[in-house]
Parts: sequence; C-alpha cells; structure tokens
Amino acid sequence: MAGRQNVPMVWLLGGPGVGKSTHLEEIASKYGIVAITSGELLRKEIARRTSRGRNISYVLQNSELVPTWIVLDLLKEELELHPGARGFIFEGYPRDKEQGELFEQQVGPVSAILLLDAPDEILKQRSLVKAVGAGFVNEDTINKRIQNFHISLDSIQSGYQSRVKKINTLPPPSEVAREIEYHLDLLFY
Repeated sequence: MAGRQNVPMVWLLGGPGVGKSTHLEEIASKYGIVAITSGELLRKEIARRTSRGRNISYVLQNSELVPTWIVLDLLKEELELHPGARGFIFEGYPRDKEQGELFEQQVGPVSAILLLDAPDEILKQRSLVKAVGAGFVNEDTINKRIQNFHISLDSIQSGYQSRVKKINTLPPPSEVAREIEYHLDLLFY
C-alpha cells in the first residue's frame, strides 16, 4: 500500500436510505476519483465463487458481520487495481472506529469524512420506498438497520469527531451535492 499516503481518500457515511448511492457516483465522476463500495466488493467476491466468497456468503446468510480483515483485504485488492487514481471514495467502510484505525494503519490516512445526515423517520420512509421497489418490505429489518447505523456512527464519531463533516440531506439532491462539493473542492482542486 505504499504510495497511497498522498492520494486523497474520502469516507462517505450515512444511514440506510440517506442517499449515499445517489451521491457516490456523482462525487467520483466530478472529481475523477474511484468509488469503492464495500457491499459491492463482497457481492463480487461471492459471485466469483472463491473460498473466501463462500465464507462471506455463509456469514451474510447468518446475518453476521463479515470480519474486518476480509473486508480490508478486499479494499486493498481493489485499490491495487487503480494505481494511477487521483483519489478514492469509500462507501460502507468503515463501520466502526476500529475499522477506521485499521484502514489508516494499513492503507493510509483518510482525507475527509462526509456524514450524510437525516432524521430516523426520513431514513425509515426512504428505506421503505426503496424496499417496496425491490419487492422486499420488512419494517423490523429497516428499524434494525437504522439502529445498527447509530451504534456504528457513535463508534466512528468517538474516534473521528473533529474530522466528520455532517451534511443535511433533507434539501433537494442538488443542494446536498453543493454542500458535498464545498467540503471536497479544497481537497481535489
């Protein structure tokens, strides 16, 4: 991972339904950086039918968290596929302070932490709309995901409070995008 020390790395955090996916690709495109989603890396590894992929599938089927070392290995492997990248934005990682610290030890320092924020009721409404569209509606699961997000967020904020930039996602997406750009323009321009 040598050489990543000078490449800007951004963590995009937020609860379920907050709009991370909506803004992730826009950010990557605008700044010419690579978007990396831990969930997508896990799905790709499962699809490859490797031993590691089978282990990941088993863990997820049992509603457990994939071990940090596996996710971190996948992230590092993905970084190696983009040696000339001018920066990276990570969605879905880290989930807690320990994962963040391991990331900074093994990959490099995080340059910016963007927290997309909305009240729980809005997260629930947006998640329900998304779930209905996908043909999956389970309000208990959505509530549990929101609860788990808060546990995760508390852990991250305990270690990175001064570096977290909170962005209100209640305004229209174009206004949210401008707020994100405000925080990232100095980093990339």
